[in-house]
Amino acid sequence: GSTLLLDVYPNASVAYSLRKVRTAYSGDAVKVRRSSDNTEQDIGFSSGQLDTSSLLSFVGSGDGFVSVWYDQSGNSNNLTQGQASLQPKLVELGVVITDNGLPTIDYSTSGNDYLSLTTRLVNVGSAFLIYNAEISSGTNTQLLLGDTSSYNYHAGSGDNILNGSFSAPSVYNGSNYINSISKNFTNTIRPTDQSLISMIHTSSTNAVSQLTKDRNFTGRSWKGNMQEVILYPSDQSASRAGIETNINKNYNIYWDGSQTGVLDD
Repeated sequence: GSTLLLDVYPNASVAYSLRKVRTAYSGDAVKVRRSSDNTEQDIGFSSGQLDTSSLLSFVGSGDGFVSVWYDQSGNSNNLTQGQASLQPKLVELGVVITDNGLPTIDYSTSGNDYLSLTTRLVNVGSAFLIYNAEISSGTNTQLLLGDTSSYNYHAGSGDNILNGSFSAPSVYNGSNYINSISKNFTNTIRPTDQSLISMIHTSSTNAVSQLTKDRNFTGRSWKGNMQEVILYPSDQSASRAGIETNINKNYNIYWDGSQTGVLDD
């Protein structure tokens, strides 16, 4: 049978990834704008991963920016950014940007890059993300942004990996706790700080409308690389270990005993 994430663990609200995560999804991964003439083109998948050959053939020797990150869940809630100066980067000077050997979207270019959901999500119960954050002391940058009484995941003052408000999950200074409850958060980090973050929250008030933008201030967008964002409308505690294992088998962030070869310590 299929081993694609949403075939095994279905009913996600949205699913953005640079790998294919649902067999029935027949669309593309991203829409990319090339810097040479600002033309845009959809880029799909090859053997289940982003079609980097088509991507580089289109972009050429310049840069490639993401204007749309397509939702593979079946709900057509795509992430979009129509303003060129705010689009995150996928290709730099003719080379695909990668993290741990796989393509990644870089939100560090302007310091203000962000994507907006087509339709605001409510009742977000579980979040699974693959990213590599650039966090500096004293910064305050948003990751998943909704509005008042919503998921506000961000790097808080100091070197916190994630922080939160309105009773959303909070992780202070990298400790594996959410609201003082251990084992409710996974943050397994390679030496490169590439992380698998999974968060479970049962409140019905959580909402997400934008990815990486601060609601109130410019210049405080989240910075770093991102490869996958899967949000579910419900508590996925029962499926959490399986979802994390599926993600890890693709991205090889941490050793779980099932991989072949040797990963970095």
